[in-house]
Amino acid sequence: MKLLPIASLAVVLSAAAWPSADAAAAESTLRVWTQGAAGACAAFAPTQQIRTSASGVKNAGTATFYVACGMAGDFKGKLDGGASETEIVVANRGEVAVKVSCTLRPGYVDGDTPVQGAFPQSRTLEPGEQYWFEFNAEDLALLGDDEFIANPNFTCTLPPNVEITHMNRYYREDIGT
Repeated sequence: MKLLPIASLAVVLSAAAWPSADAAAAESTLRVWTQGAAGACAAFAPTQQIRTSASGVKNAGTATFYVACGMAGDFKGKLDGGASETEIVVANRGEVAVKVSCTLRPGYVDGDTPVQGAFPQSRTLEPGEQYWFEFNAEDLALLGDDEFIANPNFTCTLPPNVEITHMNRYYREDIGT
């Protein structure tokens, strides 16, 4: 009959070793989801001037083109997969300075109803310069119920010799304790 006290002690010790569900939900970690441009971007109109490679999506032509890019999103909220910040990275592979504009278009279209915002940024890139267009949920006043960026989509003007290399989505994920 000595097995019962030993079994009871094992149950008590194992319960103490594992935190409760409330304690486990208390911690989160910052994660970054990176998406290469080659699999996520396309020119607005069909063209042979936009080149897709492992390093990104590049305008190899002589005219400026518009390119759209989309990333995976999450509607669960800022602390459960929604992005607190997102960015798109562009590089000037040419020999002259060029102006690049990118607009964050978070959200989606529900039937005929667009549920999107538009947050444009522009910058002149020097030859060889790489730049991160950063979009932060707080800076964009995406607060209240939507304290995160859902479904980050981008549209960018791509002058000749400019390449979109990748996009990042920063989010917090519940990891427990």
